[in-house]
Amino acid sequence: NDINIIDRSFGFETSIEEAQRAILSAKVEASSSINGVGIVRLMGRHSGAITLMASLASNDVDISLIPEVDFNEEKFLEHLME
Repeated sequence: NDINIIDRSFGFETSIEEAQRAILSAKVEASSSINGVGIVRLMGRHSGAITLMASLASNDVDISLIPEVDFNEEKFLEHLME
């Protein structure tokens, strides 16, 4: 959640459900082509809570980038090459 001190705000679970739908749609579309890649950008100003929760709940996400964790380009590219 991107509101300080509050674990969940109004609409948080709905946001996660909608994010899961977007993730599933990207997976289906990426699966329809050889070496397909699905990229989904999810909402959140300075917090990756919705991205994190939706990624864990969907079980279809390989990599999630959230603002709370520094991005390491070398590790990212290394993971993609695997």
